[in-house]
Amino acid sequence: MTHLKRGSLFVLEKFIEDIYYEKVKGTKETAILKNSSKTLPTYDMGKSEEIMEREIMFKQRWTIRWALLTIVGCPVVNCSTQQKNGNNETTTLSESTSPSNENQPQQSTPKEEFDQQLWNIDEKDQKSLRKLESALRNTKSHSGQLDYALFLYAFKPAKKERDAKIKEITENLVNLAKKEAYPGAIEDFFKNGKTSFDGTDKSMISILRFVSVTGVARTHMYFYAIPMPILKKNPKLLKATEPYWGSARDNSLPQAGLEYGRGVIKNFPQKEVDAYFKILWRVQIQKEFDALGTIRYALGCVVDSCQTSLILEPNLKPVKLTSFQQGFLSNPDLKKALTVAANALAQYYRKEFHLTEEKSKQAAMNGLLKLNTLTPFITEEREHP
Repeated sequence: MTHLKRGSLFVLEKFIEDIYYEKVKGTKETAILKNSSKTLPTYDMGKSEEIMEREIMFKQRWTIRWALLTIVGCPVVNCSTQQKNGNNETTTLSESTSPSNENQPQQSTPKEEFDQQLWNIDEKDQKSLRKLESALRNTKSHSGQLDYALFLYAFKPAKKERDAKIKEITENLVNLAKKEAYPGAIEDFFKNGKTSFDGTDKSMISILRFVSVTGVARTHMYFYAIPMPILKKNPKLLKATEPYWGSARDNSLPQAGLEYGRGVIKNFPQKEVDAYFKILWRVQIQKEFDALGTIRYALGCVVDSCQTSLILEPNLKPVKLTSFQQGFLSNPDLKKALTVAANALAQYYRKEFHLTEEKSKQAAMNGLLKLNTLTPFITEEREHP
């Protein structure tokens, strides 16, 4: 899936900022790159901190980012093929090693030997589900415990015993999260301060957000990735990935696990949908996105959620485009890509959700056109490309 990788850019920005304060600020020496003859530019430390920081963080931002990552010997991201979705390869940014900097988030508990490939299952295969449940039952990390609670919630019938076990697991995680939470976090995510699991989607979504934002249960550096089998079984949990603050802080919210090795999706027309989104991005979204401040991360949340929802459930609710948004569909490349993607997506809905031909076409077009509505910052006064 062609996502914005909303977490990856934030990880780089935050990591570089931390490295700058620890490794660069205050030293008068020119930093030498490891295993390289290249050097970082020498900065005049006699300048005011404000000017110096502005030079480092803006004027030569990308050069410094690359160089600093090399200095600490920590390749934070690895652009490599991480998984296959059906017959289509997905390339994503993923953490290859963990930074040694003490200011970086640490694993909340030691990693257990849990095979993430166990999430690559057919949620209807009972044998695979039993194997997955057995592995999750023995997990030790906080993220693994959250996995287990979500597994019980998604795949086990609603009974007192099940809810009691989920409540036990999540209360332990929430209590740990309270110690790490920022002031007002409980009020942000829990209505009336009630933090216990009550058997509803709403309470589970609140818990998911709370333990991810506080860092207690993270599968990746800055967030918890929800396994795809969980989301397929209960698409309502995808709401946990939607933006809350409208800023870079939204990167610490949960993300769908498809891009992060936590489940695969078969038969989804990835190639066709990606082709449509890439053209839509070029002709409609990119200029607006590049002009935004940190609210771009919130837009990234919305785009990721919308794209993932195409996989999880058909959208039978009509989508209304403004005259301005409709104008972009006059682009011949975009119009052609929309037709191809809609036909492929309709076939997926007919096969996976057993919709009629008419409803599958309607759902496919609704889902794809919803992507056209994700730039509310674009004004009517702007001209079409």
